[in-house]
Amino acid sequence: MPIILPPLVSTGLYLLASTLLALPASTTSTRNRTLALCLAVVAVLVHTGLAFGLHQGRISLHFFAALSLVGVCVAAITLLVNLFRPVAALGVIVFPLAAVLLCVNTFGPAPQVAEAMEWQITLHVAIALVAYSLLSIAALLAILLSLQERALRRHRVDSGLLRALPPLTLTESLLFRLIAVGFVLLTLTLVTGVLFVDDLFAQHLVHKTVLS
Repeated sequence: MPIILPPLVSTGLYLLASTLLALPASTTSTRNRTLALCLAVVAVLVHTGLAFGLHQGRISLHFFAALSLVGVCVAAITLLVNLFRPVAALGVIVFPLAAVLLCVNTFGPAPQVAEAMEWQITLHVAIALVAYSLLSIAALLAILLSLQERALRRHRVDSGLLRALPPLTLTESLLFRLIAVGFVLLTLTLVTGVLFVDDLFAQHLVHKTVLS
């Protein structure tokens, strides 16, 4: 039970936060929005503790563990971005997704023990996860931006989700900033990848290098 409780707590907080943000009143009630974001912060903290606690404080590259890390990164960055731009509406989609990925990692196939990695590889993986998370948020924001623009053209801006977003120009500006930062971090991912490459063929990294 002690092992099952934290994932359920984090999942419940994620879902409760997204529900509060999805309520029509959340677009006008600062109290609801603040409460939802506070719940999401606690959920992210618990999720982060679980992500590293299950693997003895190491970054696991196991498929479901990596997805869980991406989920918590996307949720955390969403909260961070919201400090500068009112994009709490993203939480309606991001928080349930993070909850699903957490549950899949926790209650899915038995997690593999994370192997100890050198600091170069750890740095490489960490930057890659943040870059992927940023670009995932940018993709989601691009979809909402498209819906927002279509609603403005049709004079239908009464949707709670769209009204929770900042004005169109600010949303577009935030989108391009996220893409720019994500691009820079992807470039750093490639640069840091060079740090631990000794022999492309011996390390079986040719296909990864070509795709990169």
